[in-house]
This record gives sequence, structure tokens and C-alpha cells, in this order.
Amino acid sequence: MRREASLEYLDKRLHKASKLLEGCAELIRDLDLNKHENIRRIGEALMRIFDVQREIYQERPDLTPDYLKEPPQGGNQMPKGRG
Repeated sequence: MRREASLEYLDKRLHKASKLLEGCAELIRDLDLNKHENIRRIGEALMRIFDVQREIYQERPDLTPDYLKEPPQGGNQMPKGRG
């Protein structure tokens, strides 16, 4: 049974694909398989995935991972007890 298409599902699939490609880049490095050229190719594929994810996050900001969200106003202040 095919899953219903949604931006959330697409984002999850793209996240899995990016992790798979990251692992492939590590293998290419370890195998020394024309590593500079092939790791560059993997990097280009990852950039395309991130481009699609950026479009997803524009449509559905609630899907944006925390590490990509803007800090709240005043977020650059030192935590209490430091400084």
C-alpha cells in the first residue's frame, strides 16, 4: 500500500536519503575510490536535497528542525551563571 503524499513524509524521506549519502561519502573516503571527485559528487547531491528541504520548510515552517530555526530575540545573550 502506497503512503499518501505529504510534505512531512517527503521531508522524512529526504532526511533518510541525506544520511545514506553521508554514509556513502565515508565509504568512498575509506575505499579511496577517486575520493575527491566522488565526494564532491555526493556533496552536490546533498546540496540538491537541502534545496528541496528548504522549499518544504518555506511551505511548512513547523517541519523546520530546531537547529535551522532563528534564535528568539535576545538569543545571543550568555546563559545565566556565565560571563
